[in-house]
Amino acid sequence: MAESMAGGKQSLVDTVLSQTEDQQLRTTNVENEELIELDEGNLLAINENKTDTKDFKKKGENILLSLTRDATQALFNSLWKIPVEQKDGALFDHDPFEDQFGKSEDSQEGKSSKE
Repeated sequence: MAESMAGGKQSLVDTVLSQTEDQQLRTTNVENEELIELDEGNLLAINENKTDTKDFKKKGENILLSLTRDATQALFNSLWKIPVEQKDGALFDHDPFEDQFGKSEDSQEGKSSKE
């Protein structure tokens, strides 16, 4: 009986996997990415793509879902591009503003506090 259950589960898994392979998966590419303003530090994406008001009245929810998906995907794509460093087994992001502006006086290590 256990063998027949295992065989049934395996055929179900095979069926689900074959259906998944048949479905076209969405790509991580984003159309009009240059119109999406990103702020990775605040996890903010602002999509400034314009839509036709007539189309929006007919398919408003689908348009909002598509624009939201594009903005979110662009944000996640940019997060994966942030350089990271590994020190003692821990991962640290490399702050691009630190290179441009340097560390602030308060955040420098090794500086003794005034008493």
